[in-house]
Amino acid sequence: QRLLIEARKREHEFQCQLRARQRETAVQARALIESCRTGTHCYLERKGFPQRRELIDEKKNLVIPMRDSRDYTQILSAQLIAENGKKRFLPGGRAKGAVFRIGAPHASRIVLCEGFATGLSVDAALKRLPGLHAVLVCFSAQNLERVAQDFRSAVVAADNDLSATGEEVAKRTGLKWTMPYEVGTDFNDLMLSMGLH
Repeated sequence: QRLLIEARKREHEFQCQLRARQRETAVQARALIESCRTGTHCYLERKGFPQRRELIDEKKNLVIPMRDSRDYTQILSAQLIAENGKKRFLPGGRAKGAVFRIGAPHASRIVLCEGFATGLSVDAALKRLPGLHAVLVCFSAQNLERVAQDFRSAVVAADNDLSATGEEVAKRTGLKWTMPYEVGTDFNDLMLSMGLH
């Protein structure tokens, strides 16, 4: 029983340290976002959105705020995308339940996807259809599965990964889902190769 008590104590200490680190990263993320300028970015140009203006930091990284899906006013962390397309997250930040919303703040049609460029592509296509919509960028397949628990009427725009991760996660959500036919592609690849229509 002493071993069990010690294990619980260690777990409690670990969780306290983890939450403290996540709070620190959230503060860093807010400061970073406030320091950014708004502009175009070569990554977005390559992805088919040369005129899109987003947050850019002093190192010329594209900065994507990561907000709590249950309380969108709360910034959890940020994703940084370098000019060469390399992506990273602020270390220590909470990614679980984090999203970036594109589209209407109060929409009847919700689409979940993994990546930012994929989200922009889905948003651009949905703008050609009637009705309000929003795309929630979830940053990873695992987090998409978590976010899907809170959006039970959403549709999943899955990546067609070589590993089949995107498809498997989409199926596990229990939601309606779709993905490009070609293995190794996402909806941004589809847009670039075939156009929005």
